[in-house]
Amino acid sequence: MKQGKSLLALLLALALCIALFPAAALAEDAEGAEEEEFGTIELIEAADPDAPAEDSFFDAEPVFRASTRIPGLPELPQALPPADEIESTMEGYCGSSMTWVLDLGTGILTITGSGDMYNYTASRPSPWFGYNSYIRTVKLPSGLTSIGDYAFAGCPMRTVTIPAKVTTIGAMAFMGCENLTTVEIPAGVKSLGPFSFYGCLNLTAINVASGNTAYSSSGGILYDKGKTVLLQCPPAKTGSVTIPSTVKILESVSFSDCSLLSSVKIPNGVTTIGELAFYHCDSLPYVTIPASVTEIGSLAFACCYDLYSIDVSSKNTAYTSLRGMLYDKDMTMLIQCPCATRTTVVRIPDTVTLICDDAFAYCRTITSVSIPAGVSSIGTDAFFSCTSLDAINVASGNRYYVSRDGVLYDKALTTLLRYPCAKAGTLNVPKGVARIESWAVSDTSGLTAVLLPDTLTSIGEGAFCWAEELREIWFLGESPDFDPNAFLEAYINAYYPAVLTQYWPTSVRQNYGGQVGWVPYFDHPDFNPFRDVKGGSYYYFPVLWAYYQDPQITGGISDTEFGPGQTCTREQIVTFLWKAMGAPEPASSVNPFQDVKSGKYYYKAVLWAVEKGITGGMDATHFGVGQPCTREQAMTFLWKAMDAPEPTTDDNPFLDVPTNKYYCKAVLWAVENGITSGVDAQHFGVGQPCTRGQIVTFLYKALVPPEKP
Repeated sequence: MKQGKSLLALLLALALCIALFPAAALAEDAEGAEEEEFGTIELIEAADPDAPAEDSFFDAEPVFRASTRIPGLPELPQALPPADEIESTMEGYCGSSMTWVLDLGTGILTITGSGDMYNYTASRPSPWFGYNSYIRTVKLPSGLTSIGDYAFAGCPMRTVTIPAKVTTIGAMAFMGCENLTTVEIPAGVKSLGPFSFYGCLNLTAINVASGNTAYSSSGGILYDKGKTVLLQCPPAKTGSVTIPSTVKILESVSFSDCSLLSSVKIPNGVTTIGELAFYHCDSLPYVTIPASVTEIGSLAFACCYDLYSIDVSSKNTAYTSLRGMLYDKDMTMLIQCPCATRTTVVRIPDTVTLICDDAFAYCRTITSVSIPAGVSSIGTDAFFSCTSLDAINVASGNRYYVSRDGVLYDKALTTLLRYPCAKAGTLNVPKGVARIESWAVSDTSGLTAVLLPDTLTSIGEGAFCWAEELREIWFLGESPDFDPNAFLEAYINAYYPAVLTQYWPTSVRQNYGGQVGWVPYFDHPDFNPFRDVKGGSYYYFPVLWAYYQDPQITGGISDTEFGPGQTCTREQIVTFLWKAMGAPEPASSVNPFQDVKSGKYYYKAVLWAVEKGITGGMDATHFGVGQPCTREQAMTFLWKAMDAPEPTTDDNPFLDVPTNKYYCKAVLWAVENGITSGVDAQHFGVGQPCTRGQIVTFLYKALVPPEKP
């Protein structure tokens, strides 16, 4: 069985690339215009661009189905501005012997000449693609022999007349033509490219001329000539379909978006069901897979909202089913749980080792899933949009996954994989988690708040998309890397620590696909462990900055107190400074001080400070361990650690800082750089002991750059 989403990824990539073509400006021009009737593609015998334009509109609009196809196909504006407002025409070549003219006033695209059209690609679409919203009618010449790849993708015509000489219809030639209702394929067509009519949601019939030697049709369904391959059932077909007994292969996307079908009977003899074959068959209640099927492509029965059972013949040697769920024969692979399964509490069999992509996606009745110890791989979006799911439980012996309070993580607790959609309350992500996986917390209904640890480094695409009740997310650390659509369609307040503002510049504080209000916070019980460090105090940011640095500059004097007013000793301040500089190893083990003992926490810090010329001690043999460090000593240590820069001015606001003292330049430099303003306007506080709150503030102001936009 094929695994992964190769086809889905291909379709999305191609369609999204097309959508990048610059049609936005034209769409703006059309805004506010009255809704127009859609036109047709016509066969013209004479290629005369000067021929008078003919309007071919319908008097009444039929009711069209809303788009339910795979996301990513281009959404094209379909309203036209009044004809008297546009008089210009566009023109060019679309084949070696073919030209095109688009009258933007009448909306008629006229192609003239003979031979093959050019093929187009996702990165080089047709030259009229950007004007699709203006096109009412397409006139094709009788001499046309090939319709190029992507030629009319997204065009809003309702019918198409393909000239008799056409032998090739290119890949995705009519993809996304949502208003086409019927297609007539002439006898001469020998080649239909992949997805030629994919995404034509209102197509009721694809009819093939009886003389065609490559293709055939029956009941409006497209087959190869021998009816061994079913290529496409038109998406708007209603009722029941009985597949002919001659069919061996159901091609990829063959029934995709057939949301009005109530029954499809697959005969014994079919061997292959392609990728996405029944994707979005929303009204299909059950499917029976015969004994002959040996290959089922990925996502074959995904997003079938009314599907409650996938039954497999007991004689099938490749697949089996249990309680309406699809497995491989050995039940090591859980392939698909039907969206409308009647099982609410799912206990995955112990034999299962692999849960496929989207295996439970859109299963809106299940409330809990138990994953056995043997599961080693869970596919992408396996539990996406399970709106009643309250818990995902993993067996304790599983070596690859773990659950915490019903939330799914990898075993190492570094990645949050899935938060159950219906689980209510607050999500407190464990410390150590580095990534929130794409769509991991999407489509939730009861989640109100999320607390993210300081270990978080990345948030994936759509991670918090469509979280209905989620109103606040708290970040406890620096800014992670955000996918551009991390908060797609979310409306939240995101709180980040004000102490780490320099790591949350305005370039980071974006909407990421939603509406996000960014709010700095000054206090949070899970961020600030110290009762004596209050938001608004001058040392609040510096204390928490020092606490969360790596290496940690300082902890508290206890688990709940920092001691901001306590006097710092000389060895404490030198240790703070050394750790703030990254705790470098001293180059030498020579120790001149009798009071600095090997093994003490400050030993390396003092040796490093001596090497750097930051201090020479109280005398040649004593550092002064245990002695209070004064404010001027602390500032001098810091100044020298910063390579003793010269102050740019000799203006001295302090009466207690004489110009001939060793600390004068250090104090003036600190004033210039906003590190200190003294104990008052005229006094620096010479001789006063430096407190724990003061020293971390000096360090913070000297080492932390201001926020950059």
